[in-house]
Amino acid sequence: ASRGVLSWDGNTLTPYRQPGGSGGQCSSILADRHDRVWAGFSSGGVALHEPGRVRTLTEQDGLSPGLVWQIVQGNDEDVWFATAGGVSRYKDGRFTSVTTAHAPITGVVPMLVEDAQGYVWVGVHSGAALMRFHAGEMDKIEKEPNHRLAYTLYDESDGLQSGTQMWQNGAAAVRDMAGRLWVANGPGMTIIDPRQLREARRASPPSLEAVTVNGERVDPADDRRFSNGSTLQIEYAALSLAATSKLRFRHMLDGADTDWVYDADDRRASYANLRAGDY
Repeated sequence: ASRGVLSWDGNTLTPYRQPGGSGGQCSSILADRHDRVWAGFSSGGVALHEPGRVRTLTEQDGLSPGLVWQIVQGNDEDVWFATAGGVSRYKDGRFTSVTTAHAPITGVVPMLVEDAQGYVWVGVHSGAALMRFHAGEMDKIEKEPNHRLAYTLYDESDGLQSGTQMWQNGAAAVRDMAGRLWVANGPGMTIIDPRQLREARRASPPSLEAVTVNGERVDPADDRRFSNGSTLQIEYAALSLAATSKLRFRHMLDGADTDWVYDADDRRASYANLRAGDY
């Protein structure tokens, strides 16, 4: 609330000031199964109320940045946070976070829930889409901070109600006793049964649309040895008869890249000043 966090013991109403005095309003709150109370703030960061003490945890502690939209406890003892800048998990005294460094997780809204199969669902693109990833992905990010999140996007093409929402507060997704997810993302509700989801069809193999070397277009099928200092540009695409907005690409040029490079929306890979050799 605008007055911060308040507690009632049956006789007395006790106010708690946010540690650090940033002045942000309380935007979310959770009493977990360990008798701890988590309070998230519009200015970012959370206050953790434990028996006998209160402490602040912020982006410097590993929490994803921005307004804390929602706090939930998962199927196990982990506590999850949806913030304006991503999703965080608190486990064994430390945070692991998914941000734009791991996936296109933008426009986060207060839709955060874990299903019975261990998948975490979060509202993105201002509620126009849902991102689903397995909770175990956080273990991979914890071990390898540069790990790219394996996720699935669900949007209007899957039956989600169209449109975006401007959220002020309050949870927008819950799981019922039967395991179904109830999502408020438009003028009504969307009900999802995770057990009935169909696996996404594999996209067609990508094709090379154009390859240029030092500004000259070449045949991609030709064997070619590059001279020292060459500039290479590769344009590519893939066919999708369902939702082209969900297509994601990565590329790796043997001899130049040591790992996969995840691409934006330009469908283009560029290399400058290549050493002489075969690629």
